[in-house]
Amino acid sequence: MEAQLETALEPCEFAYDRKKELVLNPGVDLRTGMLSDYVDTGTPDTFTVVINWGEGAPTTLNLPAGATNYSATHQYLDDNPTGTPTDNYTINVTVTDDDGGVGTANTTVTVNNIAPVITGLTATPLVVLGNPTNVSGAFTDVGTKDTHTISVDWGDTATSAGTVTETNGSGTFAASHVYSIAQFYTITVTLKDDDGGVAAQKINVIVTAAGKMTGGGSVDTGAVNTVGKNGKPQAINATHGFELFVNPDLSTGGNLQYNDHRNGDNFHATGFTSIIMINDPALDPGNPLAKHDTAIVKGVGRLNKVEGVKFEAVITDNGEPGKTDTFSIKFPGGESAGVSGKLDGGNHQAHLLP
Repeated sequence: MEAQLETALEPCEFAYDRKKELVLNPGVDLRTGMLSDYVDTGTPDTFTVVINWGEGAPTTLNLPAGATNYSATHQYLDDNPTGTPTDNYTINVTVTDDDGGVGTANTTVTVNNIAPVITGLTATPLVVLGNPTNVSGAFTDVGTKDTHTISVDWGDTATSAGTVTETNGSGTFAASHVYSIAQFYTITVTLKDDDGGVAAQKINVIVTAAGKMTGGGSVDTGAVNTVGKNGKPQAINATHGFELFVNPDLSTGGNLQYNDHRNGDNFHATGFTSIIMINDPALDPGNPLAKHDTAIVKGVGRLNKVEGVKFEAVITDNGEPGKTDTFSIKFPGGESAGVSGKLDGGNHQAHLLP
């Protein structure tokens, strides 16, 4: 939690009268004071200054003869009582000279809670549906006497508390959750101290189904062959075929072929860097038993005999008979135009693994 002294306090003067009594003038800065021995013409006194901060051990200063000022600092490790963002402490100062003369004064300081800081946050980046997604992290708090709690919003309407381990203002936290739908999620972790200080961070995770997608068909490219059958204009399509899978251990594989009949481009996937199978609630499940209806694919392949061309594809199964299934493919390097749209022939199918 906190704290540094925040109030702007005025300087004070400690003045003797002829009876050697110490008198503290009002309006004091008890961290930085001034002693004035302007009346006593005898041997200069030495002084002991005791500062009681209202919590913790007092500070004692021994000042030499002739001293006219002092200074001291104090860090508040908590603002009591617990559960309040701001609390006031009374600071008392007692100055005693070597002849027994005593002067006292006090003032009030406001101590504000300082929120904790999340210093690290990690999560399982990719998990198969049905397995736990784990979140962990670390935090610090300048209020070393604060205690902390953690709450996790998993991004699927579920929230849960996490476990916290802490010592002297620093600690770690952890939480776990099992998702019921394969999707992309943003997790929000909220850390609170016992005086209302809050810190929050977000992290993204992916939950993929273990499953398979197969199919193929054609998509209208938007181009037209002006000399089609019977001399009538004819739409030019791009065709594709695929078989893709994600195993329970997150290993992936399959094949994908794409032919663009506008320009004769021929593409064959030779490797996959990522295959993710998710469930889009907006789609009609083509196979109600399957836990997915969309495949998101990245990889490399051979385009017109040129190896190593990167591609990205999104394939959906929107129920039968397949006319609203979609296929899109793009080439980030611009090597081919790609295509995106609903099938005007063919079908995609989501499957459970054998």
